[in-house]
Amino acid sequence: MMDPEIAAALNPASDSESEEEEPLGPLTEEEKKQADEKKKKALSELDDLFENHPLFMKSLPKNPQENEHIAALHSLMYDDTPENVAMNFKNQGNDDMADKDPRSYKEAIYCYTEGILQNCKDKELNS
Repeated sequence: MMDPEIAAALNPASDSESEEEEPLGPLTEEEKKQADEKKKKALSELDDLFENHPLFMKSLPKNPQENEHIAALHSLMYDDTPENVAMNFKNQGNDDMADKDPRSYKEAIYCYTEGILQNCKDKELNS
């Protein structure tokens, strides 16, 4: 969560108090410096947020469980019965094969393999 002071530094117009107050005149050099530092800190925090969100990641971390977003996505894929997980991977693999795109075939093979690795009791899903 972003610090409210930092959010206000990024968007001073959103501060409801600033609309009610009279202008105080030009900022001093020290005030300008502090405002610039707050803005840099806020932008740095935003960069960190983007770098650690799966939608914007350029590569996965070595231990995906260290990132709460990736851990949540992982649990959506695997926290179920082996039969349901295998069926989900099978269906995703079928969707990838239906794309008729050679790049999708690699994804389909991965999905089928993950489904088989669930070792569920359903012989058809294990084949």
